[in-house]
Order: sequence, then structure tokens, then C-alpha cells
Amino acid sequence: ASPSALATTGYNLQNLVAELNALRTKTTLLVLDVPFSGNDKSGKPIAMGRGAKISPKNISAQGSLVVCKAAENSENVRADKKYCHGLLTYSFLQQLQESKCQIPVKQMLDNAISFTMQESLKAFDERQTPKLQISEQVKTIFSTLKF
Repeated sequence: ASPSALATTGYNLQNLVAELNALRTKTTLLVLDVPFSGNDKSGKPIAMGRGAKISPKNISAQGSLVVCKAAENSENVRADKKYCHGLLTYSFLQQLQESKCQIPVKQMLDNAISFTMQESLKAFDERQTPKLQISEQVKTIFSTLKF
């Protein structure tokens, strides 16, 4: 997408974080990954394995927020036709499905981060290092959170 299209195709991340925090939930998990539909805006197939750079400004995990970013700012975020999702999202969804949502949040995120790092090197010969940010409010209960 072109920078001029962002106003109609993007959403301000700081606004999203503020709106999520306004919900006053016990815990909110925000996963930022590359979108994948297999098609571009006009519906034509895109080149599989193409990376995208997602470089949001530093997100401050405040309130009840846990943020999992798919990669460091300087790295490509990958989607693969084999998975039909970004690598991080695929692993996240796969674990939820296999465990019937009975997996602890920390374990699921640790596994998804590990899978993403390994699969990106294996499939694309490129580093993708997901980053996890946990608000101070959630840090004390994070290891006990379940879906």
C-alpha cells in the first residue's frame, strides 16, 4: 500500500492501544503480525513468502495490556502460503486449536515466539524475532493467565 492510502487502510496504533486500555479488562492480549489473504488490494495473488516490515513506534504496554509484536523493527515479518497466516499468528492459532484453549497464555506465547524464530530461519533464511511487552499491572499474574 502506498503511504497516501494509510488514512483509509490503516489504523493508528496509539489510538488502538488507548481504546483497548479503556475497556478496563483484567488482561488484554494484542498480537501484531503481518496480515495475509494471499491477494493484493485488487484481488490478484501476491508473491508468497514476501515479507513486510511492520515498524510501529514503541508501544508502551500499560494498564491491562500484553503486546506481542511479530518482529523487531528492522526485521521482515513473514507470511507463508503453507500456513495462510503470518508465522506468529499461525502458531498462536494452532496452539489454541490443539489445546482447545486450555494452554496457559505464557506457554502459548513462548511457543509461538520460538516457532516464529525457527520457521523464519528455516523457510526464509531470515531472522524474525517476536517481542513481548507486559504491562506492570499484568506482570505479577502473567505466568498464571489462561484463556
